[in-house]
Amino acid sequence: MKRRVLEADVKNQEARIEGERQRILEEERLKKAMEEEKERQRLLDEEEKALEAARQEALERHDRDATTADTIPSDGESELGTPIQVPSNVLDDDEKGENEADSYMESEVEVPEKTELELLMEQPEAKAFMERLIHFERNMSNLLAAITGSSAVDPFRIAIQHATIEMVLDIVIKYEERPYKYVSWEVTQVDMDEIEEDLEAEALEPDNETENKEESEDQFEDPTRGMKRSLGDSNYFDPVSLKVADILYPGNPE
Repeated sequence: MKRRVLEADVKNQEARIEGERQRILEEERLKKAMEEEKERQRLLDEEEKALEAARQEALERHDRDATTADTIPSDGESELGTPIQVPSNVLDDDEKGENEADSYMESEVEVPEKTELELLMEQPEAKAFMERLIHFERNMSNLLAAITGSSAVDPFRIAIQHATIEMVLDIVIKYEERPYKYVSWEVTQVDMDEIEEDLEAEALEPDNETENKEESEDQFEDPTRGMKRSLGDSNYFDPVSLKVADILYPGNPE
């Protein structure tokens, strides 16, 4: 009997530990999801800032090149009417800069398309909901720890998502009836050895205890029971009811 009680306590403890582990894993998963979302948002902000800076720089370079081109006479002559000679390396550098600016403007950074769930999670309402969910999980874990620490109640969680009231009721009934069900186990050699040891210990008990037990039994023995009337249960109960209906019904001992 003690072994059964110990096994039941061990099973309850294991179930409690498993529930605590699941709760910790769920909380870590939520925290990890929040951190990944923040990191992704930070990377997107950095990419947008870098793209905006590159565009601004390209526009400034384009305006600077246009201003420089306006100050040079169109016919390749100076203001005095004498032709000027522009070095070829300067022209090459200007053309190269314009080509680089145009190519950079054309090749924009490809931002991966966001899914509908990601777009929804970026909304302020979704972020507020996630914060409230994390706060609720923390409070629930503290409440369960307080209940299990101050009482013998073993709380358990039920997944009510996609479950009807009847399904939830069946789950609760099965959980409540579990401690009252008989759990059989295989008798091993260790159990047989313990039984033999108990029998040997009872055989080695002093005789005075057996005499005291016999005296106490004699004191509480029914005087109507005789040595020649060894009828078993029928001495106290109706043998007809016992034979017909398998019921031990108190009857007349005569």
